[in-house]
Amino acid sequence: IVLFLNIKRVRVFTIAPDGTEFLLRQVTREVADKNLNDHEAWRQKIKTIKPSSPISLLYNVTLDDSVDGSPEEKPELQKWTIMERVGSKSPIPDVVQHELGGSGKMSCMKLHAAVAFRHSPASKADYPKSYCYLPLPIPASSELISLPVAVNGPFSLDESRRSIKLQDNNSSHKWNVFVLKNLVGECYADFVL
Repeated sequence: IVLFLNIKRVRVFTIAPDGTEFLLRQVTREVADKNLNDHEAWRQKIKTIKPSSPISLLYNVTLDDSVDGSPEEKPELQKWTIMERVGSKSPIPDVVQHELGGSGKMSCMKLHAAVAFRHSPASKADYPKSYCYLPLPIPASSELISLPVAVNGPFSLDESRRSIKLQDNNSSHKWNVFVLKNLVGECYADFVL
């Protein structure tokens, strides 16, 4: 769950009736050493850019997904390459301005998208394909996102946070189409080029 979050570790505990804590699972996200300086400089730069002047960053991440409590369980190291992009060359349609805060001033972070390619293990079916910062339960076989990468975007979700709103022809639908076509699309284009 930490693939697209700017956090280093998530730990899940259970508490026994006597109050003793037991670590059930730990996921650690580590940006490759060679990318650390670029990553921090990029995080500072996105605070000052204009939404119409997009910037991108490509970096490598290792995820260590440890399940504790079982001595024979070895952590699964996952190697990912992530492309993040903030901003868009495409103009924001007026009809979706309220999704950006309604004031006409938009935060660049609302124009943030990312794609991630999993190098190892090479299994393609066992990781979520769509994220709105956290994984969404949209099947990998979904026609909604048919790219060979995991995608992250600021989607407008339904109330249960289980699907991206695309059914109604309202501002949420139009915003999500914009996110998929422009933010995710431009980010993916940067990734493959």
